[in-house]
Amino acid sequence: MQDLRIEETVMQDQPPRRTFCNKDTPIQLQVGERRFTTWKSTLTQSIFFAGMLSGRWENYTDGVLFVDADGTVFKDILRYLRTGHFPFYFNFTAQSFDYAKYQTLLGEVKYFGIPRLEEWIKTQQFRPALEVTRETKRFDDITPLKRYLEESSKADDLVITSGWGTQKIHLCPRGWEQHRGRLGLCWEECEKYLTGKSPTYDEEPWFKCVLIETDYAWDPTWCSGEDEAAMNETESSK
Repeated sequence: MQDLRIEETVMQDQPPRRTFCNKDTPIQLQVGERRFTTWKSTLTQSIFFAGMLSGRWENYTDGVLFVDADGTVFKDILRYLRTGHFPFYFNFTAQSFDYAKYQTLLGEVKYFGIPRLEEWIKTQQFRPALEVTRETKRFDDITPLKRYLEESSKADDLVITSGWGTQKIHLCPRGWEQHRGRLGLCWEECEKYLTGKSPTYDEEPWFKCVLIETDYAWDPTWCSGEDEAAMNETESSK
């Protein structure tokens, strides 16, 4: 009996042991410098967290689970675990997918053990989510260009290349306006008036503009995780 009392006293002097119970519970999570709150069932979709929260080992301080990883990137990983929505990184300024960001995310996803998200990034299943089309328009007068820009709703998605200056324009010796700037035609119809004479030119300003308009067709199905059958069908047809 004396030994039993000593053992009970020692156990009472020890701090209470914290463990995460099996039922779904909210968990305070510290990833790098960022703090998150989520459910145990959300985290255990990850192989890494399933092992950590199984009770085989513990890595917490004052009830907060600590993980030494990139908290900024983990934000998108946690969003995927919560909603099933895949992260979509597209730089509209550069008009290109942010492959560097996807590569960084891929390293973290491998670390946390999320096979479906890893496969989605590695096979670039994000690409069909956005269809980019470009249309080229040409303007030879600044007035219709200004009108178009005023009426366009896509001013932020326009690339404009323009130039202006002066140019010599052929003048018909008979003053025909339809021959203005068309020396070849004028020679055919006004040959006797031009024979032995130097062509006459006038100078006039010129303006030319090439406008490239970009349009984006966004299909959220490819990132929602709700239509994986369509994604798999597309992959199998490649």
